[in-house]
Amino acid sequence: MGKLEAVVLLSVLCVAAPGLATRASSCTVDAECDNGDTCSVADACVNGGCVLGGGGDTDGDYICDGEFNAEADVNVNKVVAKMAAGIGRLRGTGSFIDLGSAGGAFTGADGVSIRVKDTLSTISPPGDGIDFTMVFPASSCQPTLKGGVTCLDALTKSQAKFSPTPRAVSQFSFSFRIRRVPLTRPFFGPVTVILTHNRTVHRRDSLSDCKLYGWGIKCREF
Repeated sequence: MGKLEAVVLLSVLCVAAPGLATRASSCTVDAECDNGDTCSVADACVNGGCVLGGGGDTDGDYICDGEFNAEADVNVNKVVAKMAAGIGRLRGTGSFIDLGSAGGAFTGADGVSIRVKDTLSTISPPGDGIDFTMVFPASSCQPTLKGGVTCLDALTKSQAKFSPTPRAVSQFSFSFRIRRVPLTRPFFGPVTVILTHNRTVHRRDSLSDCKLYGWGIKCREF
């Protein structure tokens, strides 16, 4: 079976796929229990069985069930993954409305993480595709004079910027540039972005209108 056929069928997932319940059959170390979802509670091996953080990910949306909140949405309008001289880069833009409900209002005080994942990263054989999470700890995120937040990683020069929309302070636009990313081509859409803030607020969106290039992939919402 060719790789692209496997992408269409979505038949083989690596390690422990999202959708497992609260325990797996057996394990010896925590790494064997990692089901690939985004959660503030780590998956762990307890007495030889896997206990998945947040109750696992039974619907396969890459967010643990215990921390999924349908109100915490996001609109991602562009994602680009690019390889240049063997070095990977990710960038994207989007917006979200901050209702300040479960998990609290967006401030950046607890740090921010951005996960970018394409479809190919879940298809065997493992190792290619995109599945990278950039964590900006609280110490790297600073408020701006206009009520926004800028996060900067000094080592890689990666950054994420959040700006409130004028006359609509509950709406934020954001952009990110992540440098020195360990990527291995090929890539394949759809591409999913999960923005996490306040530790347990996970905002997820996927872009399926993607175009492949020799240097990488570009996905946009029109």
